[in-house]
Amino acid sequence: MDIDMTKVRGKASDAIRVHAAYWYLGKKHLRIHGLSEETNHLELQREFCIQHEWDRSEMPVDIIFAIRGRCPWCHEPYPRHDDGLYDLSKLQADHHDPRLPPNYRANIRWICWKCNGEKGSMHPELFAAKMPSRLRRPIYRPQSTVKVDSTLPAPDHGSWVGVKFEQTSLNIFGDGNGFC
Repeated sequence: MDIDMTKVRGKASDAIRVHAAYWYLGKKHLRIHGLSEETNHLELQREFCIQHEWDRSEMPVDIIFAIRGRCPWCHEPYPRHDDGLYDLSKLQADHHDPRLPPNYRANIRWICWKCNGEKGSMHPELFAAKMPSRLRRPIYRPQSTVKVDSTLPAPDHGSWVGVKFEQTSLNIFGDGNGFC
């Protein structure tokens, strides 16, 4: 296998930790969300996951899908280590449109660390305008897709590609539920 699943789970946990800490950074946000300053970090992360639909059972699937492709902004493939494993340190969860809440399905994209650093909290349209003309349109692949053998007959709606997992029984964290 070309991906270390322990590192993939760690990448998902790190993304949750970083985005939850950033979201609840100010005391004002804590009060808005009905949390006290004494709330521990794990409780904050759990509340963040529930509130913004960050499902830890889906995130590793999205990470694997993203790392095997290319960055949607710069179109560069993700690098590998000498041992053939993908370098997950070059993949980051981007809060796509900073004006909107960090809902995982609607507003988080996995992109390379260079593009995430350059984009920062910039609106996606402004960032796209700064890109070279050949890269102005980001490539977005649907997250958590099902790969189906192309020899199977297509259903009425035309294609199996892009079918989202509505619920998944995949629970690689072994904690009894999908959310944090």
